[in-house]
Amino acid sequence: MVTVLIYEYAGVPVVWKLATMVVAAVCFARLMQARTETAWKRHFVYWLMTVLIINSFMDAINFPLPLFRLYILLATLTGLFLFWRWAPKSGGAKGSGFYTWLLRLASFFFAFMVIAQIWGRTALPLQIFVSLIDSTATVLVFMLLMSIIHGILEWLYRASPLHQAMRFGDEDTDAVIRHTVKAMYFAIWTFVLLPAIFMIWGFYNDLEEATQGILSLGFNIGSQRISIGLLIVALAILYGSYFASSIIERLLMKGLLIRRSLEMGVRHAIARLVHYFLIFMAFLLAISALGFDITKLTIMLSALGVGIGFGLQTIVNNFVSGLILLFERPVRVGDTVEFGGNWANIKKIGLRATTVETFDNADVIIPNADLVGNQVTNWTLTSRQVRLIVPVGVAYGSDVPLVIEKLMSCARSNPLVVEKPAPQVLFLGFGESSLDFELRAWVTNFDNRLRVISELHQEIDRSFRKAKIEIAFPQRDLHLRSVDESVSLTQTGNSDYR
Repeated sequence: MVTVLIYEYAGVPVVWKLATMVVAAVCFARLMQARTETAWKRHFVYWLMTVLIINSFMDAINFPLPLFRLYILLATLTGLFLFWRWAPKSGGAKGSGFYTWLLRLASFFFAFMVIAQIWGRTALPLQIFVSLIDSTATVLVFMLLMSIIHGILEWLYRASPLHQAMRFGDEDTDAVIRHTVKAMYFAIWTFVLLPAIFMIWGFYNDLEEATQGILSLGFNIGSQRISIGLLIVALAILYGSYFASSIIERLLMKGLLIRRSLEMGVRHAIARLVHYFLIFMAFLLAISALGFDITKLTIMLSALGVGIGFGLQTIVNNFVSGLILLFERPVRVGDTVEFGGNWANIKKIGLRATTVETFDNADVIIPNADLVGNQVTNWTLTSRQVRLIVPVGVAYGSDVPLVIEKLMSCARSNPLVVEKPAPQVLFLGFGESSLDFELRAWVTNFDNRLRVISELHQEIDRSFRKAKIEIAFPQRDLHLRSVDESVSLTQTGNSDYR
């Protein structure tokens, strides 16, 4: 098909153009047959390519106009019959509703052309039929071209040396491919396919004129003319900067900054600041591409300052707090924190809010100002090693040295309890119903905290049962001072009862 487009403007003989058209149409039909599983779609492609070849042949040999009109009538009747027949068959495929209505709409369109030809209006159906066939074939060709481009990108980002150099994971690769494909699809549709369709339908004489005509459309904002071309350039700058900044952020997080042996919080802060800086610079370039003077942004910033003074204090407070979190790093991505009685892991630190994941696997969005202005306990800021305190109360009369020995034995027998600092048992005092002890031990990883506490509780219970040490429970003495005469009491040696 590319060869056909080249020969279209190369001044070659008409017979050579027709030959290349036939070869291209047959090859295209074979390729689409391999990609299409639905029978009616394959039949549609074969019918379309057949009509396209016949149209090119009749145009090449200057077929007599009356006979060509008769051919158009027969072709539209055939299209009406086939499209109306294919419409019910498209109901079982994915997106069947769209295809069904599209086929029925085409059937009514062919019916209109048949009526117009019978009525004697032959010029309009002729122009519409030829333009419809050419534009449909063009769209299908570009759909196949975009599929080929998609396949090339899949290979480029998954199997080529570029993939090894960028060190992307599967999720990152999918995101890069998705953004690249969207950008290329938009460029092809805007700069090639849409102008080609306008040219086919006779709105413009050639592809260059069609492209310039579409891009020059626009509107005025005061004295500034905003055209579609300028909007596309501005959007391309913004989208390209977002795409490029995302790639750079991933490269910094997983490549360059790792080699510098920087901790995760620092890597995350640097990568996010680079990301926001590139987007801000792209925003300025996009405004400049639209023709606005960047120096006039001072007026906008002044108006923004007034808006901040009236109603955006919270947003600015969160923004500044986000910068504080990124630079001072009182909390970092991956840290375990306690705030407001809740425990959570820091999942993402943004410029406005921080996302934390609770131990119940729920994501909580916290404004940055709350983390900066309120008290937050960070259990893993400098080290993941943490001390455990297990309170134990035993009954009065228990052997205190034996209790201390058993508690120390329970701590030392646990493989997750470190030897240095060594475990410690403290006899804190005499409680209301028990002798109060505390077992203090250290574990290397905060994530094992609850597990070790549970294991120590089980081991202490087993050890105390074996040594016949009674774990105390609250007890109360009840003294009766006065009793109603109707209540009969049986006195057994003392007036005090428990």
